[in-house]
Amino acid sequence: MGRSRAIKYVVSAKCSPATAALTQMEWRVTRDGNIPGDGKPTEANLAKWVAGYNASFQTGGVNQHAGPLTIVSAKIVRQADYRIMAEYVVPMFQVV
Repeated sequence: MGRSRAIKYVVSAKCSPATAALTQMEWRVTRDGNIPGDGKPTEANLAKWVAGYNASFQTGGVNQHAGPLTIVSAKIVRQADYRIMAEYVVPMFQVV
């Protein structure tokens, strides 16, 4: 049988245009098999994750089929007590 485990941290993100929605994803602190970890749930690591995810929406990225999207806010939430560990909000005047 497979292994089951509780997810410790979850990433929630909102996109622009607002009609697009992203499903909550697991924030992996350490490597899990072949999947690299994202590091500790800090605001700097979250900003780096958002930049990488936004790049995947550009032409040639793995999510280019989803259209021209941009993540405008994101947060990492600890599942045990729903404490927000890190938040990211796009700068007011970001050039895309």
